[in-house]
Amino acid sequence: MKKTKTLGLTVLRKGDRELMAKGVEKLVRDCGATSTRREGGEYPGPRGIHVEIDTPRGLQVTVYFNGYSSQPDVYVLSWHMDLESDDTLSPAIFGGNVNPHHFRKATYVAHGYDDLCEKLRKGLDMAISGVAFRERELEPA
Repeated sequence: MKKTKTLGLTVLRKGDRELMAKGVEKLVRDCGATSTRREGGEYPGPRGIHVEIDTPRGLQVTVYFNGYSSQPDVYVLSWHMDLESDDTLSPAIFGGNVNPHHFRKATYVAHGYDDLCEKLRKGLDMAISGVAFRERELEPA
């Protein structure tokens, strides 16, 4: 796949937030996951777009394009398992900062839109293929 540089996109501009949200939604579809967009209203607010992402085994993450951000274009991807799922994340494979106690949450930090897309694709690819998850009998805590 050809890597595209998106220099100049920022959450501080409304048009850029829209372009970035559409790009993330396409990336999610291409990876085989689903997403829901929320924008406007009291939450996420008039300058925010949430893209809530779900994978088949219950790994979820929300990407927030916040036009009021005090750290524009820094994205914290807080991955977490749906409460209905018994799966847990493999720290050795999933990377990021996996919670060492229950293995149901992990965090990636992305700097800029290109890094966001790269880290999001990495996490989604691992979740969709199943390699992101621990095999309880095989992998020690």
